[in-house]
Amino acid sequence: MQPWAARFYASGRWKKCRAGYIKFRRTIDGGLCEECRDKPGYIVHHKRALTPDNITDPDVSPTPTSSSSVRTAMISLTVTESQDL
Repeated sequence: MQPWAARFYASGRWKKCRAGYIKFRRTIDGGLCEECRDKPGYIVHHKRALTPDNITDPDVSPTPTSSSSVRTAMISLTVTESQDL
């Protein structure tokens, strides 16, 4: 994790969004990794790399109130760390 992103990932906003996305994915396929579809995913990462300039952009970084389809477009559940972080 980049130092400039630490506050974001420690926020209640991200934790709620992360928990909501994992819960949503569990209703679809038991929470399998969206890349390998073989193991349960446990890392939620952004499909578009976060930067200091876009970390607060709601089009890049979802909120707990974002619909599940919006969250799905922005983040995914995987087994491995994203290289973008």
